[in-house]
Amino acid sequence: MTSYFSKNQASLRWLAMSLLMVMSTFSCSENELIAPESPVPDSIPNSLSAVPTVGKTYYIQNRNSGRYLEVQGASNSNGANLRQGSTSASASETHKQWQVISTGGSYVRLRGVDSGKSIEVKNGSNANGSNIEQRTYSGVTHQQWELKSTGGGYYRMKSRDSGKSIGIAGGSTSSGANAESRRWDGTAKFDRLFTEVGT
Repeated sequence: MTSYFSKNQASLRWLAMSLLMVMSTFSCSENELIAPESPVPDSIPNSLSAVPTVGKTYYIQNRNSGRYLEVQGASNSNGANLRQGSTSASASETHKQWQVISTGGSYVRLRGVDSGKSIEVKNGSNANGSNIEQRTYSGVTHQQWELKSTGGGYYRMKSRDSGKSIGIAGGSTSSGANAESRRWDGTAKFDRLFTEVGT
């Protein structure tokens, strides 16, 4: 009998010690248990994404490359090309800053702070691969966009006219890669992080 109880007591002690070890392995603070949905790149000013809001001005960063949407050559001309530039943005780089302006309903236009011109699909084309450029706003639907959440603080820019979204040609991560209109396929080349200028 003594031997039987001694064996059971030893087994219970081993079980209790094992449970304590498991509990200590998984114990952590509340902050350690909660992880962000998506990592926020270090290059974003103030490292915080924002919900695009009418009347505010933003840097627009591509999720795939970490690069910012800009007017090529900081041009103020109609038809100037839009592309992705560097992985940083500053207050002096106004050709990388875009004001969200309502055009009615859920649609907005994105007005360049430097040029005063708005983002559009070249010639109102509905074809995949159509170029994205800036032009004086005239109220046409290929200058109007719906900013649709893709989760984790990211948004895609969907054309009211074609239903296509602004992506980066070939999903390139290189500086100077072209912005284009293409059917959304859920990949990161379409995802944009909006960071408010001056915050």
